[in-house]
Amino acid sequence: MTNRNWRVTVESDSSGAQEDFAVQLLLSNELAARIGINRHTQKQVMPIVEELKLGPKLVAWRQGDPCALITDFLENAGASGPEDRSRVITLAAAALSRLHKNTRGTRLRNYISDPFDGAEWLFRRVEELIPQASAPFTWAIELSRRCQRARGTYEPCLLHADLSVGNVLVSQSGVSLIDWEYAGGGDRFFDCGDFAEKWELSAVEERQFADEYNSTGDSLEYLLAALRMYRFHSRLREALWAAAASTTHFTEFDHSAYSRACMTRLDDIAASKAFQDSLSLVKATTEIKEVQCS
Repeated sequence: MTNRNWRVTVESDSSGAQEDFAVQLLLSNELAARIGINRHTQKQVMPIVEELKLGPKLVAWRQGDPCALITDFLENAGASGPEDRSRVITLAAAALSRLHKNTRGTRLRNYISDPFDGAEWLFRRVEELIPQASAPFTWAIELSRRCQRARGTYEPCLLHADLSVGNVLVSQSGVSLIDWEYAGGGDRFFDCGDFAEKWELSAVEERQFADEYNSTGDSLEYLLAALRMYRFHSRLREALWAAAASTTHFTEFDHSAYSRACMTRLDDIAASKAFQDSLSLVKATTEIKEVQCS
């Protein structure tokens, strides 16, 4: 929705062997910062991703104007049926668990990787860029603040923070995550909720994801509650991000229409019993922990 992408085949002069690369023409640093992308953090993240075998190898990075990124090309087999989808859910949960466990306590920061700080940052950006568009978000920001109080403190880890269907590539050997532009420190459960929301997981699929992901000592019911709470934040961030991105004019994608669609979905999430029950459980669990610590 913001980058222009190509598959480029390079043939060796000597042997004639061919190699494929993914080439991305990126938003300028100025426009990227407008919508929450910190290029410095993104560049720091790429070696971590490669070491954990969670994404493509970085081949070249061109700063300046135009800004461009070249990585190995990864073929995407997709998820064409229920069995494929089930496999993707399991593999994605395992990949995120590995990412989060191996990056606990990260000091890497991005503008919007943290679900709460990120929502506030984007809201201020929308107020600045298109003030008339910010009013419909006020109630959602207040609800986000309630969720933040309910969640309490947490140890940050590295998040991918944009787990759309197009950013999770499937192969015979597993899954790879691409487009780490928004990666940075935040609550690990946001990635879980972001994946669940963008992949439109059912209640049964949420539990399948949680069963594979949960190796951190949290109860399964608490993990599911946090995941469902953060589905709200996934959609809130998308709506705010799209409103801000509508001012970049980098591609012909209709960001304003997408933002409105996200707000409609946000209303549905906030009104659902699953969200209300999840927020209550997260809040009660945090209060119990605070009493135990005191």
